[in-house]
Amino acid sequence: MSEQEILQSLHKAIEQDRNYFVKAKIDKNLDSIRSQVDGLLGEIQQEAKTKAEKEILKVEPMAKRMEEWFRFNREFSDKDARSKYLSAWNKIQGATRNYKRHSYFDYLEALKIIKGVRDNLEYVQESIRYDLNYSKRRLRECNTKVERYGRDIRNIDRIGHFSLIALSSGIVMWVIGEMLANNGYITLFSLLFLVFLIGLVVYKPNMHEWWGDGGLGILVELMAVFFLMLIMIGEIPVFSGLLVLLGPHIIMVSLTYYFGKKPSYDPKIKQNESGKEIESLKQRILVAKKSVGILLTEEERLEDLFEALPDELKEALVDENLFEKIVLVGKEFRISEEAIEELAAICGEVFLGTLPLSNLARELEEKLDLTPEIAQNLAHELDSEIFSEFKGSLGGMND
Repeated sequence: MSEQEILQSLHKAIEQDRNYFVKAKIDKNLDSIRSQVDGLLGEIQQEAKTKAEKEILKVEPMAKRMEEWFRFNREFSDKDARSKYLSAWNKIQGATRNYKRHSYFDYLEALKIIKGVRDNLEYVQESIRYDLNYSKRRLRECNTKVERYGRDIRNIDRIGHFSLIALSSGIVMWVIGEMLANNGYITLFSLLFLVFLIGLVVYKPNMHEWWGDGGLGILVELMAVFFLMLIMIGEIPVFSGLLVLLGPHIIMVSLTYYFGKKPSYDPKIKQNESGKEIESLKQRILVAKKSVGILLTEEERLEDLFEALPDELKEALVDENLFEKIVLVGKEFRISEEAIEELAAICGEVFLGTLPLSNLARELEEKLDLTPEIAQNLAHELDSEIFSEFKGSLGGMND
């Protein structure tokens, strides 16, 4: 057999049985072509090393991205997904340890260990995607609730103002009627009504139900009929009697209206709870997206960047005066109207933190096709007129 045929046969033998790798190293019959054999063995070992490295690099970044998900979502993550993730991560660690021993057999062992890890990680990815979609739906629901609670708070304030005015009017009428009449029947009616009112507040907070069920309503109306009869027969002065009769009724109507319209829950507490859940869901969605390697759309990316800004920079980005300042600076440097929007977008990147101030001149030169000198002067002017006011907030972002 020729030298080349021997090497080819040896290569095939090692592919079928890795033990031939060791035999080839110590076989004295191959000493006559030892340098060629050692070269072949080196190539085979390098090939195994490259394959092992490639397989590890395929799954290790996936696993590292998911690590934050399970750390952030320790209590609520899917148990099967967590188990598969831990199994996959342990295998990656084991394969890496074998890889670092730098021997042919360890490279093969690393390839053996890493096999099937990607399937486990893909299962975990699907679990995280499911949670991501659920979190998005839940976020929409929470935003809707916050809007509803806001409306309820405004309604309660409006109802409260109306009821307070009506209640005050009823009390004033009642007190004036009492003072004018100085009549035993009116005093008796007032005392009975006061007893009903105290009983209502103490034993039946949901006043509108008691009134609607007929209990309190019937009693008060029977008293009112009796009271009217006394007015008609002249036992009670007409004016003061009507005041005492109408006053308690207005009080009852105002209280019934207030308790009937007021929600059974405190919307401010609910709004705060939903607000906290929204912040948690936003963070959860962001971590989930990073964990499964989802690339954010440009709109989502800008929204996430905007939400992370200090309030001062958020207000600046929606300030129309800021855009007018940028336009004036652009005109001063004879920037065309078509390029003004590009100039504003570049300034927006500085505010969002995606473009450091130190790179502003270069960006202006490339995007607006300016000479280096003009770009440098324009960057200096923008820094002076636009960004200097926000150096405190921008400084931390561009460090």
